[in-house]
Amino acid sequence: MPQSDICRYKFLVIDDHDLLAVENLERQVNPAVKHPEPVLRNDAPWNTDGDVFDSISVVYDESDDLFKMWYRLDTLPDPDDLSYQRSGSYKLAYAFSTDGICWERPELGLVEHCGAPRTNFVTPAMGSFGAAAPIR
Repeated sequence: MPQSDICRYKFLVIDDHDLLAVENLERQVNPAVKHPEPVLRNDAPWNTDGDVFDSISVVYDESDDLFKMWYRLDTLPDPDDLSYQRSGSYKLAYAFSTDGICWERPELGLVEHCGAPRTNFVTPAMGSFGAAAPIR
């Protein structure tokens, strides 16, 4: 096999479906390791006890050398009422990280939330939508 045909990157192979040929390959499955603490909490000054994380998308941006996260938040009117059905009125928020563990939520100043004029929200509360991440 010519040197230029060798893949120099690691990638996830769930099954052999997309492999054209397999020679001298040993499948190795490493156990997942749970981080001892949540990597993102609802602890920004503008978060409330009723804010609930929903869908999350994380991408690594090589040009900025950052992990970028977009996530949906729903705000429950009463966090102690477990019978509450989600409102279907979500906000899209943004965070970034250099290592994928410690996340920063920049004050974008785009959307006010619960009286806080500067938040990391990208959209105001709106109807249900899937979590999104920009594609280059």
